[in-house]
Amino acid sequence: PIQSAPSMHLVFKGNAGTGKTTVARIIGHIYKGLGVLTSGKMVECTRSDVVGEYQGQTAQKMKAKIQEARGGILFIDEVYSLCNGPYDSYGLEAINELVPAMENFRDNFMVIVAGYTEQMDSFMDANQGLKSRFSRELIFEDFSKDELIEIFNHMLASRALLLEPSEEVHKLVEGMLMYCAGEKDFGNARGVRNLVEKLSQIQECRIAGLLENNEEISDDMLQQITEDDINKLLEEV
Repeated sequence: PIQSAPSMHLVFKGNAGTGKTTVARIIGHIYKGLGVLTSGKMVECTRSDVVGEYQGQTAQKMKAKIQEARGGILFIDEVYSLCNGPYDSYGLEAINELVPAMENFRDNFMVIVAGYTEQMDSFMDANQGLKSRFSRELIFEDFSKDELIEIFNHMLASRALLLEPSEEVHKLVEGMLMYCAGEKDFGNARGVRNLVEKLSQIQECRIAGLLENNEEISDDMLQQITEDDINKLLEEV
């Protein structure tokens, strides 16, 4: 006899900016290509999307989200915000609607819940009905120093920007990333993206100042991030 499809539902644990949402989208594409899911689309969901303002509304909102995600993935980020303890009746209503759907539609419906490791552990331990529906979990580690530098350079390149080719500039960038990575709310790749956006703005302001002074601007100057740009960014972080 042919075995029924195993449960596809997954738990993603890790800090902000470690790629949980991106990987969920990739899994949707892979499972569609394999024929496991018919659409592979990913529907993102938070507490505000499914928890209603009055009793009974939450179940309808959760049903609608489940129906929207059928054939693909329902991705619930920071799932522990859905239900704030045993006295959160609206949150419990959302969980009670989700749990049977995970079993009833398991052949063509996938749920991925994500969040910080410590909060995820506490939440799943307190919701045995939900915990029993997940057979696997993936741990998303923080990015290493070399990975953060690679992400930084890749994000610069995506904006057609390049670091000034000097050892001092590269050391400044490395030191900045290491300092920021040590901050509590840095956010890994998301934090790097924020730095690159600020750096791009600093560079644009510098170029604008040169134009106001009627200085000639070359293509290389339009693309280059200088040591001064990095130092100005360091003043902000």
